[in-house]
Formats: sequence, structure tokens, C-alpha cells
Amino acid sequence: MDVNNFDYGATKKVEGPLAIRRLLILLVYTVYTVALALIVFVWLRIVPVFALWPFGLLILHLLLWKYTQVDYIYHIEAGMLTLNRRYGNKKLQEIVSFRLKEAELIAPRCESEEKIAEFAPEIVYDATPSKDTVDVFVMLFRNKEGKRCAMYVEVSEASLKALHYYNSSVKMVKTLK
Repeated sequence: MDVNNFDYGATKKVEGPLAIRRLLILLVYTVYTVALALIVFVWLRIVPVFALWPFGLLILHLLLWKYTQVDYIYHIEAGMLTLNRRYGNKKLQEIVSFRLKEAELIAPRCESEEKIAEFAPEIVYDATPSKDTVDVFVMLFRNKEGKRCAMYVEVSEASLKALHYYNSSVKMVKTLK
């Protein structure tokens, strides 16, 4: 394992807000179909125009469905941790970046609830795949604007080694991955 360069990714499971987003997009598809059918069959009365329905539905699908597939990837390179997000097959979008040695806490979430409350983060980044994820670490840091931030990520043995290499205060624990 090379601690100078490390990537770890997690795909969000369809639950909570992501499940609601998926249902709303399905509702948009349904409303589009019903509205087009009413316009074509009741108002225009030109039935062959309804042949355009699949093309409109395909365009809606290509524009909207990618927002129901979210991947979070954190990248560690030369002491800098960068959290990226990707919707569907789009390009990676950088969310936040900070130096690991400047992190005030990197520890398991279950053991750090009191310190998190004491730190009182203004911005919270949740890059965990699910609410039920076991190996979740919290990173408390200040961003470039000086705001207090908390980042929740799933860790593996290799990512813990990389985190510990750049910030010796990281607590090494056994993980499932």
C-alpha cells in the first residue's frame, strides 16, 4: 500500500432523501406521460404525435435519473484529503479539501459523540453509504473560510493506515473491510 496516494469510494444506498428523490423523479415521469396523453388525445386529437412520448421520456431520464445514484470518493495525496461526489456517470465534483495534519479529531464516530457536540460543526459532510454503516470515522477540521466542519466517512484498514501516517492522533481500530 502506498500511503502517499490513496482512494476510497462508497456508493450511497437508496434510503432517506435519496429514496424520496427517486420517487419524485418517477412522479415527474408519470405526470409527463399523463400530460402528454391529455394534450395529444383530448386537445390536439392527433394521435401520431404521441409517438414522440418515448423520446421525451428518454430525455427526462437522461437529465434526472443520474441524481439518484451518488458516489462519494475520498482521495488522500501528500497529506491532503479531498472529498469528491459523482452523480451517475458525471465527472467528479470536489466538495471539500483539507490537510490531514490540521484535523482536530479523526476517530470512530461511536466513540466521539461528546467531542463532536463540543466542537459544534457548522458544516457536516456525510459520505457514508448508509445510516447503518459500521466502520464510520469522523474528521473534525476547519475549512479554508475558517468554518468548523465535520466529515463522516467509511474507513478500511488501508485508509486508516494512510490517515495515521499523516495524522498520528488517529486511533487505529479493527475494521470489517
